[in-house]
Amino acid sequence: MLEPGNDKLTQAQLEYCWKQSHIAAVRYNVPPCFSDYVMMIMLAEICPKSVEDFLEKSSLRRLMIGGKGEYNLRVVNCCVCIHFVDGEVLTDEWIGDISWREYFEGAYVEYDIAILELIRYQYYDAGIRQ
Repeated sequence: MLEPGNDKLTQAQLEYCWKQSHIAAVRYNVPPCFSDYVMMIMLAEICPKSVEDFLEKSSLRRLMIGGKGEYNLRVVNCCVCIHFVDGEVLTDEWIGDISWREYFEGAYVEYDIAILELIRYQYYDAGIRQ
């Protein structure tokens, strides 16, 4: 369904991603923002131009807006960088001011690597390939 090389996802493909994220949240009993995060990092590798479109209707976006306010998003070398209006940068542990793990822990969302990998496998089995 989704493979590297897509310039931008169609609306139907975005709907499919949101549906798969919801299925993963229910299946693994995690908050939808966590399964959205996993989808976001996969999309950054597959179709970086569609990450912002995916986030538009995601629980992860609602969590970020509710917690830190508006933000600007950039995808650099398959890495999602979130620049909040307060100047803080949310990205991978070695680059930003705050890591995704720290951000989720601050929002009382468990960042479980084992569950993250299970969700990635589910997405892969659903045809979302990187």
